[in-house]
Amino acid sequence: RSKEVGISKTLGALSKSLALRFYLETALITAISIVIGVLLAILILPAFNAITNQELSIRLLLSSKVLMMLFGVWALTTLFSGLYPSTYLSKFLPREVLSPSLKQEKGNVLFRKALVVLQFAASAALIAGVLIIYQQTKYLEDKELGFSPENVVAISTRGIRSDENKKTLIQEFKNITDVRSVVFAQGYPGMDVSGYTLQKDNSNEEHGLAIQANTTGAAIVDVLKLKLLAGKTLPQNKNILDTIVQVVLNQKAIDYLGYSPQEAIGKEVNIFYQTNSRIIGVVEDFNFTSLHQPIGAYAFHNHTNEGTSYILTRFDSRNISNTLSQLKGAFSKVAPNLDFNYSFLDQNLAYLYAREKRTTKVCLAFSLLAILVAALGLFGLATFTAEQRKKEIGVRKVLGASVFGIVQMLSKDFLKLVLSALVIAFPLVFWAMSNWLEGYAYRIHIGWTVFIVSGAIAILVALITVSFQAINAAMANPITSLRTE
Repeated sequence: RSKEVGISKTLGALSKSLALRFYLETALITAISIVIGVLLAILILPAFNAITNQELSIRLLLSSKVLMMLFGVWALTTLFSGLYPSTYLSKFLPREVLSPSLKQEKGNVLFRKALVVLQFAASAALIAGVLIIYQQTKYLEDKELGFSPENVVAISTRGIRSDENKKTLIQEFKNITDVRSVVFAQGYPGMDVSGYTLQKDNSNEEHGLAIQANTTGAAIVDVLKLKLLAGKTLPQNKNILDTIVQVVLNQKAIDYLGYSPQEAIGKEVNIFYQTNSRIIGVVEDFNFTSLHQPIGAYAFHNHTNEGTSYILTRFDSRNISNTLSQLKGAFSKVAPNLDFNYSFLDQNLAYLYAREKRTTKVCLAFSLLAILVAALGLFGLATFTAEQRKKEIGVRKVLGASVFGIVQMLSKDFLKLVLSALVIAFPLVFWAMSNWLEGYAYRIHIGWTVFIVSGAIAILVALITVSFQAINAAMANPITSLRTE
């Protein structure tokens, strides 16, 4: 539009009026963009709520606060977007802009290239970040937990007060064909149970080791498929006159006490206040909480002062709906006035990592948007460069240059920009994601594969974007580009 500006100035237009015109055009384009953006936001709001597990409404989007923020975005975008064309073009003298070709200042070219580099750096960083988050989430899903949560259902018994009714209910569950083992429990892995402090004998320590204690029965080892390292599980029935609490500890607790699993059997242990407790079994460590945290001390016990709120049932997965129907029927038979509330252990554990899955989906969406924006910026720069070098391309074609050679010539400079963006992005991604992974006790190691894949995606997008415009420029008729005005 340099010639248009030159003619306007020749006819008496002032720089201020030209600058105002550019600002008005920018304001109009930005306003149209914001309106389209709001309409798109309304359309994708249900999908966004599903991904992020939020309940955002259209009313929130159209609230006065959000509308004021959009107005601010419009004003700032108009100010900065209109600043360049209004000041750059309106300052030239007519004889400069009406010359056969407007001389480009080196600083302006560098500014355009810097913007493309920043756009691709952001895109590459987001791609690499998404890959790392996905790998970490996949690692958490596939990691061995030390127990088997599959095909285990936890049925709430909070409304059943009588121990006899609970025993009757367990027997009813055992009579179901697909049920393999049943046990009452205070809780299950993935939820908090009672917290105590494990103390060493004759220890002078002011503070012991925090330990989770779960009231349960003998079948807990079978239901959760825990691995016994020494001793045995809790007794099937406990004498009411027996004041000693039997406990089954995990390896972490035994290590703190300074015993081997075999040495720990039969030893007295100080967990419950003013109560004698004896170790009768040791199980292998298992992740009873989120993998964000390291494995702590855990105890299964039969202390009568602690209540039980669940019945854990392991079943065959051949016909889950039929098994649940039978479990519900047995529950209604024993407790007809209570609701049948249940949850699957594997699903409960999946909720612990729902945030990571949502983060992956949201970051993936932003990565796609960032790639699109970067591709648009690169396409604009490629179009501008092809136009500036139009006569050069025409001369090269007349002298026998091939289409492939011209495309290669134009693409080479842009690939340098993309490689520069990768050099900027990858160290920042490595630092940021390493800090993010510090929040997990169990985490992946960031490998080169992530950067190779994300870099390849960025380069492929750049090649496709540039090649499209470069091929058009290379296939243009040289007569058109070499003719004189």
